[in-house]
Amino acid sequence: MLILFTATGAPEGRFNFWQTAQELSTDTHVLLVQGWSNTWYQDGVRGLGKSLNTSIKEIEKLCQSKGVREVFCSGQSMGGYGALLFAGLVKGARAIAFGAETILDLPHSQYSRKANRDVKVRHPDLAKSFKDGLNALLISGERDPIDVYCANHLMGVPGVEVRTMRFVGHGPAGYLRNRARLVPTLRNFMSGEPLPPMPEYGDALSHGGFPRQFYHGWCALRSKNYAEAVYELQGATESYPASDEAHHLLGQAYEGVGDISEAMSSYAVANSIVARKDSMVSFASCLRRLGSDKGSLYVCKTTKNKWPDYAPAHFGEGLSYMKMGRKMDARKCFQRACELEPLNAHYRARLERT
Repeated sequence: MLILFTATGAPEGRFNFWQTAQELSTDTHVLLVQGWSNTWYQDGVRGLGKSLNTSIKEIEKLCQSKGVREVFCSGQSMGGYGALLFAGLVKGARAIAFGAETILDLPHSQYSRKANRDVKVRHPDLAKSFKDGLNALLISGERDPIDVYCANHLMGVPGVEVRTMRFVGHGPAGYLRNRARLVPTLRNFMSGEPLPPMPEYGDALSHGGFPRQFYHGWCALRSKNYAEAVYELQGATESYPASDEAHHLLGQAYEGVGDISEAMSSYAVANSIVARKDSMVSFASCLRRLGSDKGSLYVCKTTKNKWPDYAPAHFGEGLSYMKMGRKMDARKCFQRACELEPLNAHYRARLERT
């Protein structure tokens, strides 16, 4: 049996991985579950039991009634946490989890921003809850500082295997699904076969202090403590130079302390590791701040041509035109940005002022 755990934000009665479940159900019992109100499954699964313990017992009874001999758990984000939690509590279960926060309530985490605080936390740290062993594979994206930090924290638990994916953020499962690779990955995991090749695998967890520096630098950046962010993210880029996200965040930190030239260098490095539209637009913004309006316009146009539906490139192009005194051209760019992101109040306000 495969239990698929839903992440945050799903309305009651709706589940993640519905299509994935349909594909797998031809030869596998599939159970879709939901943490009804961003509970991180601390109180179990409604419809199965009134508590975590009774939910576990009901799953074990269900398996017995259907003759199920193997139980696998999977999910992403909160669902990934649920998969790891239940794999540790259901007898003989195994998990393949994606982008899970294995420590709850870290600063700036998904849990800290979305959790239902009325539900008591019973397992705040999965590494401590299952310190004696957990049969699980955790796959995390290297662009998410919290996920990298949490993955590194879980590595020491016996039975846990951790892998990271370069150029992927908080949604490794969605990344694989969008490329028709999630179902084969789950099938191979359940059958005990080697997982399909993943050229995105990185080695962010093999570089000393990188996970801590990356996460702490990101936290400092979100708290607008830019000097500390520069210090931590400099360390992160030195520890793991291949992290495009660390270089991009370092660029933002340099902008925060007013060092525009260093910010440009960091954005350029990030974009040289892998083509990044956000790094290119940020680079263009720095050019405008340094008075190179034509240079900024060129970079924005280049970005727009490569990613025609990327609103910030159109908006940046408009800002470049404004600085060059070409108001009508700017208005067309702002209009296009609003069409691409109709709910963006900043874009709308700028269009109305032009």
